[in-house]
Amino acid sequence: MHDLGIEAITDSGKHVFVGLEAKVDESFGPRIKKPYLEARTKRINGKNTNADFRIEGLIKSYFPKPKASLFDLRYQLLHGLAGTVNAKTGDGKSYDHYCMLVMTFQTSLYDPKKGQKNLEDFNTFMKQTSLLEQPSKGSSSIWYKGQVADQNADVLFQSIKY
Repeated sequence: MHDLGIEAITDSGKHVFVGLEAKVDESFGPRIKKPYLEARTKRINGKNTNADFRIEGLIKSYFPKPKASLFDLRYQLLHGLAGTVNAKTGDGKSYDHYCMLVMTFQTSLYDPKKGQKNLEDFNTFMKQTSLLEQPSKGSSSIWYKGQVADQNADVLFQSIKY
């Protein structure tokens, strides 16, 4: 679900999970409607799938008042958020804190238009969840924090120049 998963224990003994999604110029994948409609089509054609039910469950979990416009959000962000806040320790316990970190690396090949589109997709997704507080902004990062699925969580978008 992530490019990298990191487990940590703080000085105070709290267990933390960080799910990292790294980007250069690629998008956050298809909009939610594409995998959802593909799964529904399979079901209509008599093929076994639970993907549509999983997507519906994710939408119900992370969007208190679902709207049709949710299907225009990027599926990778929904999947990444769910993968982050549902991560378990090696012995199956929940973490004390979760962080989903989206990092955009601005190399010499970086396309600013694609980077801006990712930032817009990220902000649109986060604003619609309404589970996390409005972001605090740093020079190259946007940070949302709050309760997600009864878990303490932060979601950070950061752009790094190389």
